[in-house]
Amino acid sequence: MAGQGGSIGDSGGATRPLRVAVLGAGTVGREVVAGLLEGRSPGLAPESGAFELVGVAARDLVRAAASGIPAHLLTDAPAHLVAGATDVVVELMGGEEPARTLIAAALTAGKAVVTANKYVVARHGPELEAIARLTRAPFRYEAAVMGGTPILRLLSEDLAGTTVSSLRGIVNGTTNHILTEMAANGVGYADALADAQASGYAEADPTGDVEGGDAADKLVVLARLAFGVWLDRAGIAVHRRGDRPGITGVTAGDLARANRDGLAIRLLASARRRASDGRLEAAVLTTAVPEASALGQTNGVRNRIEIEAERLGRLAVEGPGAGGAATAAAVLADLLAVRRGDGSTWGDLPAAALETAASLLPKARSFFVGPSGVKYPVED
Repeated sequence: MAGQGGSIGDSGGATRPLRVAVLGAGTVGREVVAGLLEGRSPGLAPESGAFELVGVAARDLVRAAASGIPAHLLTDAPAHLVAGATDVVVELMGGEEPARTLIAAALTAGKAVVTANKYVVARHGPELEAIARLTRAPFRYEAAVMGGTPILRLLSEDLAGTTVSSLRGIVNGTTNHILTEMAANGVGYADALADAQASGYAEADPTGDVEGGDAADKLVVLARLAFGVWLDRAGIAVHRRGDRPGITGVTAGDLARANRDGLAIRLLASARRRASDGRLEAAVLTTAVPEASALGQTNGVRNRIEIEAERLGRLAVEGPGAGGAATAAAVLADLLAVRRGDGSTWGDLPAAALETAASLLPKARSFFVGPSGVKYPVED
């Protein structure tokens, strides 16, 4: 395997296909497998000889086969795939373990890793980055934030020549879908959540999404590339609405009253450098924004991140933030980046230290109080 900026698959001057193992056959895993087998872009076409899918690990082999994955590729032993004759491990299992252990094992063996697992990257990023730098194995995780919208590449490459002072945005498509459904149709939280689950946007256990944990995970990943530090995930404040975390305390009445006042309620993840001492502040907070604003008009599962950067002012990125097809597009793009020899997601950025962020307090000129009695800061 070549180094951080090299390529994989070179042997005696001849380029061979990259041998890819996919761990996970769920919503995203199935889309990635289909993309590799069907060649859904010119770079993935079978005749290009770029990739060879050598195995797919699944918890339920019968269900995975029924979904269209060829039975001869399936295994229920992901560790065997990682240890076997593979060049790239695509981790799409989700959760902390065994995903973290398998990612670490692949990187330690010098194998490239592509993942969408923001939970693992947010909590174990410094450890995994250190291994990848030591073994010069590409570690890519574009799909961990904003689905198929390339926000991490923008931060690490296109904005590498400037200084980011702040970012904020909607980074969880599930909660945004729930809030916009409640506002548009006047339905209660429980019904909107059930609709999100039926549509495939929310998991059977939606706790990480609706209580703000998923947004906090993504904020850690964004901060690594925007500010050059690994934030301590445990130190990121997820503010509560009354006695309820995340969006779980938002009512249909609050949303209706906000709409009458020209406001929309959104779950925002924000981070900024304090001008006074340079310390990073970060938080996830349910916030009222003008309904006519870009954030107020970001509806459904779409995400939007607004960035303030030196010499550039404000720029924004908006795109799909949930769904198997969008996330798989980012995973496949990362596979192609590995093939090109583009290295890790952090590009040429230096190694990052661990930092504990101060709790970010909203820059609100006023507060909106809904019928539930909950106070929402109002931001422009």
